[in-house]
Amino acid sequence: MIHESRPLVALTTSFDPEAGTHRRPQVMVYGAYIRALDHAGLAVVLLSPSHSPDSIASLLDHCHGLVLSGGGDVDPARYGEKPIAGLDSVSPDRDEAEFEALRGAIDRDHAILGICRGIQLMNVFLGGTLQQDIDAARPGLRRVLHQQEGPWGSRAHDVTISEGSRLREITGAPEIHINSFHHQAIKRVAPSLTVTGLAEDGTVEAVEMRDCSWGVGVQWHPERHEATAPATDPDRRLFAAFAQAVHARRGGVAQARPR
Repeated sequence: MIHESRPLVALTTSFDPEAGTHRRPQVMVYGAYIRALDHAGLAVVLLSPSHSPDSIASLLDHCHGLVLSGGGDVDPARYGEKPIAGLDSVSPDRDEAEFEALRGAIDRDHAILGICRGIQLMNVFLGGTLQQDIDAARPGLRRVLHQQEGPWGSRAHDVTISEGSRLREITGAPEIHINSFHHQAIKRVAPSLTVTGLAEDGTVEAVEMRDCSWGVGVQWHPERHEATAPATDPDRRLFAAFAQAVHARRGGVAQARPR
């Protein structure tokens, strides 16, 4: 039996500088990310803040895609603001490593998928800003619950997807039902991003990168429904589309850039 190797994708990780009983640095990532990518036919390489820039570059040389995972808040210093009371924990080391990874992925024209914190990181890296806390930024506006009270595998609210967008082509629907586990959101959209998904209250839920062949960011967690959802589910279709883009890059097949 001939074994065909899977294309490699880089996945970023969370970072706790004082974890465990010994209070030492630890990298972490939910297994759901790895399982979702594995199920899509991809092999995962973990990128952490413990990697040097040279190591990140070397690993990206062997990959054809990058997934920016969820996690803590992006340091507001990255977009020229001071912390407010609603800010959660930040990790400057993680921010730096993910900036390095995203820069390298863009330079190599890798397929890029940003999830939750990942869409926010993409926006900040490309020159946008964030609402450090949605409730603080928009007091009294509670039409949509962005930190849902339902369990991990449930969904919370709808997102309207722009006609003509890559995400609309992937999902095949003008509106999808998503989970929601975030207290921050995009405020000023980066110049090279196109908003392709909005919640009812105007919160940006999806973007696409104009300066790379395949770059999508979503504010929800598509990996949390991979285990039980049918192949036609929008979240499964998103991972399948990302995998197709990764395979195309490994095969040297150029894809049209989003308009």
